[in-house]
Amino acid sequence: NILTPIVELNLDNDTCVPGPDCAYYLYEVNATSDAHAALALDIAQDATLLVKNDGVLPLKKDKVVGVAGAACDAQNNVSELMASGDGNYYVIGGSGRVVPAGVGSVYQGLGDVPHSLSDDVDAALALDVDVLVACGGATSSEGSDRPTLLLDQDEFLYELATRSEIPVVVVALAPGPAVMSFAPFASAIVALFFGGASTGSAIANVLRGAVSPSAKSPVT
Repeated sequence: NILTPIVELNLDNDTCVPGPDCAYYLYEVNATSDAHAALALDIAQDATLLVKNDGVLPLKKDKVVGVAGAACDAQNNVSELMASGDGNYYVIGGSGRVVPAGVGSVYQGLGDVPHSLSDDVDAALALDVDVLVACGGATSSEGSDRPTLLLDQDEFLYELATRSEIPVVVVALAPGPAVMSFAPFASAIVALFFGGASTGSAIANVLRGAVSPSAKSPVT
């Protein structure tokens, strides 16, 4: 399984030894195509899990939607990822990951909507909207255990959901099982495990009802 593609792709030469010496072919060549992008979107949409819905989803066209939380516009710093081997809310850390050159965030996927892209509950509650989409995430990598099963923004999401007088839809960008203290108070929850480059578009399509969130949970 390893040697056959090395020979087929002519990698058994002096210019590229499989491993670090193949960095150009692994990280600098742009192999993306329209078909690949479409497939990535389909996979991310199909992998989005509906955890809870009290009737707020899909988002109604006549409702003003706001976005809250830094995780809704989490960055994908390629240089930092490559230097550290860590992961982010879009890709797992470690040697087996694929680092996308660019990622559309949830905020970008939903378009130009009222927003508070910080984990400030008061700022989020001050938005003049009908529904709040709030995000939380966590990271994971090989070689170490997650220090907690909570999302990084669990406290923010809990306070937001308990204080808000309008529906709160939580988007969980989770690396695996997650304890959600906010679950009883959120109006809806969707989860996506490392959605990659098409995360934002996939979440937006699910929230707006263009795609049915039909994924099955791989964890309990």
